[in-house]
Amino acid sequence: MEQYIKEMAAELLYRLEQLEKDSDLDQLVMLEEDGLRSEALLIQNELKKLKEKLSGLM
Repeated sequence: MEQYIKEMAAELLYRLEQLEKDSDLDQLVMLEEDGLRSEALLIQNELKKLKEKLSGLM
């Protein structure tokens, strides 16, 4: 069961990294519109936290 959890964490981590790459959040963070920039920063921070938690499971 522990090995299965590690494998699932690795898969989720990979998918989150792909999602982050495909969404190009870095470009959204550079926008001048405060609303979009704020949301992009929030998403980046939440993704970072989630990835850290998943890495801790592996």
